[in-house]
Amino acid sequence: MATKDPTRPRRPPTRFAQKYGVFKDMSRPDIVNALQGYKSGRTPVSPHRSDDSGRRRNWKHAIADYQKMINGGFPMEWTRALRAYIPTADADFADHWLKYELDNKIHPLIDGPQWETLNGCFKSYPPPLTGDGHDSFMIADNPIVWKALKPILQLTTLYLDNSDLWPWWDALLSDAGSDNKRTEPSPHIPGAENLFFKMRTPEQIHKKKVPVKDLLREMAGKWFFCFRSMYRDCSDGGPQDHHWWGITVTCGGPGKSSVTLAKELISPLLKPDLTEPERIVMINFAARTLAHEISHAAVMHYEKRIDPRRRMMNRALSEPYFADEGWNEVGHSLENNVLKSHHRLIMSNNGLPLLVYDESFPYPGTHRDYEDTRYLPPGKALEPHTNVRKLVSLEWMRLFLHGDFWDYHVRRYGGDALIPDDPLAEQHVFWERGGNTGNIPPVTCIKDVAIRPDVKIRLDMSPGEQMVATTLNIRRTLHRLARERLGQVMNEGYGPGPNGGFLPIQPGMGQQTHQEPSGPQEPGVPQAQGTEQAQGGPQVEGQPPTAGPEGQEVPPQAPAPAPAREPRDPPTPTSDYELPDEPRMEIRASDVVSANKIASYLKYFRNSLGLHIVATCTEDGLWFHLYHLVKESSGVIITFEDWKIFLRMCNSADAMLSWNAESKVVHSLTSGWEAIPPSEPPVARPSYPEPTLSQPDLLRMIDLVRRYIFRCPDHMNPKSVTWHDEMRLVHQFHTMVDEDGLDLSVANFRSICLTYFNACWTTGPIGCLQWSAPTYFIKMLDAVLKYSVAAAETTDIGTILPNDIVRDTINIAFEGNGVYQDDYAFVVHTRGRLADNQTWWELALLQLLPDYFSVAMVNNVRQIIFSYKHTYTRERLDRRMTDEQQTAIYLFMHRYHEDQQAKRKIWPRELREIYNNYQQTEELKVHRPRLFLSCFDLPNKYCRINDARQIEFAPAPEKPDPPTEGENAQGGNAQSGGGGGGGGGSGQDPQGPAQGGGQQGGNQGGTLGGSQPQGGPQPQGGPQTQGGFQPEGGFQSRGGFPAQIGSQVQGGSQAHMGFVAQGRQQPHGGFQAQGGQQPQGGFQAPGGFPAHAASQLPGGFQAQMRFLARGRLQAQGGQQPQGGFQAQGGFPVQGGSHVQGGFQAQMRRLAQGGQQPQRNSPFRLLTREEQQIQEEQQLQQQILEERLQQQQQQHQYQQQLLQL
Repeated sequence: MATKDPTRPRRPPTRFAQKYGVFKDMSRPDIVNALQGYKSGRTPVSPHRSDDSGRRRNWKHAIADYQKMINGGFPMEWTRALRAYIPTADADFADHWLKYELDNKIHPLIDGPQWETLNGCFKSYPPPLTGDGHDSFMIADNPIVWKALKPILQLTTLYLDNSDLWPWWDALLSDAGSDNKRTEPSPHIPGAENLFFKMRTPEQIHKKKVPVKDLLREMAGKWFFCFRSMYRDCSDGGPQDHHWWGITVTCGGPGKSSVTLAKELISPLLKPDLTEPERIVMINFAARTLAHEISHAAVMHYEKRIDPRRRMMNRALSEPYFADEGWNEVGHSLENNVLKSHHRLIMSNNGLPLLVYDESFPYPGTHRDYEDTRYLPPGKALEPHTNVRKLVSLEWMRLFLHGDFWDYHVRRYGGDALIPDDPLAEQHVFWERGGNTGNIPPVTCIKDVAIRPDVKIRLDMSPGEQMVATTLNIRRTLHRLARERLGQVMNEGYGPGPNGGFLPIQPGMGQQTHQEPSGPQEPGVPQAQGTEQAQGGPQVEGQPPTAGPEGQEVPPQAPAPAPAREPRDPPTPTSDYELPDEPRMEIRASDVVSANKIASYLKYFRNSLGLHIVATCTEDGLWFHLYHLVKESSGVIITFEDWKIFLRMCNSADAMLSWNAESKVVHSLTSGWEAIPPSEPPVARPSYPEPTLSQPDLLRMIDLVRRYIFRCPDHMNPKSVTWHDEMRLVHQFHTMVDEDGLDLSVANFRSICLTYFNACWTTGPIGCLQWSAPTYFIKMLDAVLKYSVAAAETTDIGTILPNDIVRDTINIAFEGNGVYQDDYAFVVHTRGRLADNQTWWELALLQLLPDYFSVAMVNNVRQIIFSYKHTYTRERLDRRMTDEQQTAIYLFMHRYHEDQQAKRKIWPRELREIYNNYQQTEELKVHRPRLFLSCFDLPNKYCRINDARQIEFAPAPEKPDPPTEGENAQGGNAQSGGGGGGGGGSGQDPQGPAQGGGQQGGNQGGTLGGSQPQGGPQPQGGPQTQGGFQPEGGFQSRGGFPAQIGSQVQGGSQAHMGFVAQGRQQPHGGFQAQGGQQPQGGFQAPGGFPAHAASQLPGGFQAQMRFLARGRLQAQGGQQPQGGFQAQGGFPVQGGSHVQGGFQAQMRRLAQGGQQPQRNSPFRLLTREEQQIQEEQQLQQQILEERLQQQQQQHQYQQQLLQL
């Protein structure tokens, strides 16, 4: 075993190793050992020689196997024969290529003004540097970047401006009610629906044409385009577990939705030694990626126009499924149906292109489920799949950069012009049950492809017809020559090798090789390269062998004995190789001086940069703001190279900053900030004005901002950065709230966060707010919710709670406990310490948790009052309440809401007696007001809990006229408790205990009395507990309790914003009974925002019964359904029907959606079997029509050829 001896002589890296780098992944020591630290593994393996030893043969086999794995399973010889291998393209065939450039104008959607600028960039995560010797930022108005970006935008423009040629765009952007679109219940997300769309028929397109090109142009000015690293989160630069080429986010830009491209698509185009094949590949792949992301943007932008579904509680809709693809990813569907291929780019370790191959879509090994992108039917990803890979020729991609190809060939053949030629070779990879199958190895095969003869160009053809024929002949000629080269590889120069591959045979050992008399040397002629040598130039038969760039000889063309091995030939390894340790950084005196200056500047601007707390930010974000502060104040320039040296020195000294070189994340430390005389004191923290809102608007915005905070778990993740761009936060806030007329300015949003929520927000650098909550903030919310749900089973609203219990529950945000800390084991830099802030829990109690707890002064002592209100779901009520109980509730509601002679006051005990009299078991009886009110809601229009803890009813309403069919009585304003005992939360907890009843007696901890003033509109539908005093030192929530927070996945592909709302959608195509109106407005459910106006419950007995039939009133905070009772999973029923045959039986009939039509009725529903038969008939008819259309097109094509 070789040692890591730094004095050991090592061979200098080869030319390709200098360009592509050396493999250094220690998880594959066999590859590291084969490449010996000086080879790239990119040059084709030289042919076997008669004097090769067994060890040398095995060495070559190891490198050949590695190359085959990198090349998507294709042998190196095939990739060169089909002209798909980029590193040797210049030596093989492309050294004489002229540079093809497009001259069309750029689409307004992606033109220069739509791209990020330095002044309008994300302040929390600025644009990256260009690198490669260019001291500038990667933004579109940078001339260096624009020169590389322009051809990408021009090619993407051709895709967009010709979008009317592809019916796929027409099908996607057709109206929501078009016949080519349908919805079905989602098997993955309860209550959600999936959208399916298919191609429209020519008759449908002719009847109503979709203005595809106009729609794409109307998106201009509403989308924000930028570059970021594919290995980091596109929004904040934090670490992530995957990489991406592009991401589309609805609220990812400053006031706009955003499309982010990976900077790795542009970086190769900025290199000084860029070759023409590399330029062609990167332009083609980047343009495909941009078109891919624009299709996502179109779906988001025209959601209300093209999607018949509506969001549930502002949860983003899943993307539609196209035809029979079975995986709802619109961008990949565009590549498959518009660009006619699905390219996969293989890159080197240092980001240079190697080759491109086309693969099947969808294929579970590559396209995996994430978020709402799922396979249908469920379990399809586990079924056997075959991924058919086909190499993509550089010559084919080059045609896309020629203007004549688009002006004549695409115009003549339409969208079919992009269909690639039939593949000459394929690689089949098999997938089953969640992984590549081991029992069926990949299969590499050659296709027997027939290529049609060239078209004869006649003199009587028009210039356009001649160009079409010329382009067609070019394609056929390239295809024909590729077939000949591949046959030459297989028949004349190569034989079977290990692991199903092929190895070159040295001339003289096998069949005689052949080469055309002119042109660069092709891969069909084996070359006597070493295992790491660049390709040579043309070799003419009969010439003496010439020396290669590394001293090796190119063999003669005729059979000859093996030449003597030169001393300069790469030697066969005789021992295992170990990578040497990374060289240690040598700190020079100038580096120390520069680092001391940066440290002094950093200390001076510490407060301006938001480093007064344990901040987390990106290395380039902190440098960006420090660079501009120092430059504006003193004119000194801090280079990024000096900044990186400073970060390394901070790591070695464990002071000021902690830097992770892999994730590019910087943490501010609490040590090392001591001022060294005669340094100036730090600049003060930036100030901010008070919100400029009226009192009602301010209270409303405070409540909305609190809900927004709870529903953005990406802020709370300890792995995330703490800096957040203000404009992006405000845009995200408006997107999540989604209220008409809501317009909260950036200044007011900043002021609200810093004034009323300083428990979790503080100042950051210019243009940024900084998240400052303790590390385990999410776990604290979870613990508070679980504690409140458990306490609600035995604790009344208004009960005084022990301070220690509440404090310890909130302080989990600092320390975690048991399970919590295990889940956050990756946290190294704690954002907050309990020892540094003993009173944070009180601030969080007042600012963040008023829906759970209220605070009041009792005898000059601050007391915590329980204010959490929990409502059971209908399913849990069905398990708790018997038929007799529901009958009792019905009688009670009838007595006190309809009977004019009934008394208007009743003790909670009397209600509970009615309820308990019908309980069969003692354990299901309830003995406390809190438990009784948790079982069902009473309409707060009619009752409230008064000072004496009685349920007090309002005066009896006037006798209303009998409602007409489907008519609903309107409710009035709710009453609100504005004091300590009020503030119950709206919504329901999906994770509450299954049983809540208990045999408890008396109040726990004491009950606060006192009158309660009536407040403004209350967004809750249930009764409000009165009592307690007005909290001091804080403010009282007017909204509902926050739902349990869960983490969301951000990046890879495109990022969706939204939250899950519980409930079920109506079955598609169901029969709807006559009468009641459809529910209108939103419902309050866990994880979503309430509607902006708290509409009151419908009045009248019939409306109450329709709500009561669901087991509880609608969740508070949103507009209530207006119309007939909507049973979960059922259909609307006649509004105004009377109870017949018992309450429970009537409820069952309501839940079933009314009486179904008879089977002989013309309006009956089709059974599942009949639907399948109908769909099969439609599919067969569609297949027949498509075949007839293909025959007609083929006949027309034959007639055109005869004319030519």
